[in-house]
Amino acid sequence: QEKFFKPASPLISRVPMMPVPGNHELNAKLYYDYFDLPHNEAWYHFRYGLVDFYGVNTNVGFSPKSTQYKWLDEQLTNNKAPWKIVLMHHPPYSCATSRKPGNRNAIKWLVPLFEKHGVHLVLLGHDHLYGRSANLNGVHYIISGGGGSSLYKCKPDDKMVVCDRRYNYVRFH
Repeated sequence: QEKFFKPASPLISRVPMMPVPGNHELNAKLYYDYFDLPHNEAWYHFRYGLVDFYGVNTNVGFSPKSTQYKWLDEQLTNNKAPWKIVLMHHPPYSCATSRKPGNRNAIKWLVPLFEKHGVHLVLLGHDHLYGRSANLNGVHYIISGGGGSSLYKCKPDDKMVVCDRRYNYVRFH
């Protein structure tokens, strides 16, 4: 209450929050007690205006044989929204020098799925910094993980073209 809800209350009392589990939440009871998300809450879909959002849980199986992967593939296949945005924690492509190139399983399984179905944007955390990719086969990846912990050393590369070691948040209009 004191470290999250109290400081965040001016914002979250007016703006919906649609989180995805990170490596610290895993399957933490409090995450599921405090957030009431669509579908099974571990992964979900919702539409806001012209945008379909897909929350993906990178802490559990997401290989092509997994329930989550099959669900996401079906959701994206049947999608008719003009904009598709995926929310997930672990970046396929990393800015953090100690984590390059990124999550190899996400590169192997999720990136091709995003490209196949025309996902426009993937919003990520995990790395304590700000990062933005080039246009990678129609998909842009943004890491906004600079929310208060110690920042990581980072370096841009051919995929993650902007890497900035600073505290940050991302606002879209």
